[in-house]
Amino acid sequence: MKTLASAYVNLLKTSIGSGVLNFPYLFKTYGLITTIILTVITGLFAATGLYLLMICSQEMGRGADLGKLAQDSIPWASILIDIAVFMKCFGVALSYMVIAGSLLPSVFNAFFDLKLLTYKPFCLGIFVIAISPFCYLKKMDALKYTSFVGLLSIIFVILASIFRYLYDSTIENVNAIAYATLPDTNWLKGLGKFVFSFTCHQNIFYVFAELENNSLPRMKRLIVITACSAFFLYMSFGVSNYLMYGNAVKDNVLLNYPEDYLTGIVHFLYVIVMGVSYPLQLSPGKNYLMNILSRFFDFENEEVIPLEEIEKTVQVQSDEHLEISTENKKEQKNEVDFLNNQNVSFQNTTIKNREKFKDYVEKIVLTVLIILTYIIAVSGIGLGLIFALVGATASTFMSMILPAIYYLHSDVQKTIFLSITSYIMFLFGVFVFLTTIISLSIKR
Repeated sequence: MKTLASAYVNLLKTSIGSGVLNFPYLFKTYGLITTIILTVITGLFAATGLYLLMICSQEMGRGADLGKLAQDSIPWASILIDIAVFMKCFGVALSYMVIAGSLLPSVFNAFFDLKLLTYKPFCLGIFVIAISPFCYLKKMDALKYTSFVGLLSIIFVILASIFRYLYDSTIENVNAIAYATLPDTNWLKGLGKFVFSFTCHQNIFYVFAELENNSLPRMKRLIVITACSAFFLYMSFGVSNYLMYGNAVKDNVLLNYPEDYLTGIVHFLYVIVMGVSYPLQLSPGKNYLMNILSRFFDFENEEVIPLEEIEKTVQVQSDEHLEISTENKKEQKNEVDFLNNQNVSFQNTTIKNREKFKDYVEKIVLTVLIILTYIIAVSGIGLGLIFALVGATASTFMSMILPAIYYLHSDVQKTIFLSITSYIMFLFGVFVFLTTIISLSIKR
């Protein structure tokens, strides 16, 4: 069973992921004080959302998930949940592809003196070929252990940035540092990036199911520790890099780093992290997309008769045969056995054909998703746009809007404080969603 430590690593790695890279840019957009305040607010709401999900899961037990909670509280919203989780998984996988595409040319250039390897589409093509086979694995258990390696790599990147700020005399900060900025379209459309950085709500159910002692107080303690750790890492990385580069900071701050051995190590580690994390996002994304498609297309194109029904039918037929004649029991028994074997054979063949067809469709869908992430990544989409769009839509829906609705519609014993907080969290989530979408649609 999972220990509290492994659950902590799982949640923390899911939270910080690629979102940590965007925090220096958030400090540039909002200023030091405003960014810290907004990070605290979104972190508190995200942690509250996790806690509300755990409260609603107590009666259902270890089998609880977002879909099952929706069936109990808001059955009409089940398809919205599938869409939200798919968008979150696809968006995160896309961000991994974009980050890898921006770092791979410098990584290859450090080892090979070949101009072709600095061409982004070619580099990213090699990356896709290398990681794609892992996406088709039936079980991802082996890849889950990379969460710890990924977390260590991210911590190394954070420590490297602090080291540069404290000891690298070659970096001169000639850019102004802002403590607060006036609201504008950039200010509004960046709110979703904060939400994106604290979203690990799809993984909380996995932790809840596997943790040996998953009592509500223990889950609450885990949520608080994870949220506080994420806040500390974000602030350490964001502040140190913003103080180094000021208004010159990019949405992927690793591109600001000078070309040296330390930067080469950081880039290499982050490419490895993106590579092993990509299948873990795209595979569940494929599953949720299949749930959506199954509402419109019948992938189970053959009716399967349950074994229990076959056994009942065979038993009735057996009784009828035995009632007609008691002289030919042996002959009729052989006939019934033959009928039973034929039905079971048909049952097994039908199940195999159905599973084979569905597996074929899943592979096609997964291939399309891999190609889409590659095409979008090489098109030059900005990492900040992905964070903002996914954060405002799928992440906000999963971490703020849904938990509030679940709690307010559930039959659990409610407190006044959590009820009021749920309403505020719901309204804040809707505000982030609307302002980000409207701001992104406004042309500069």
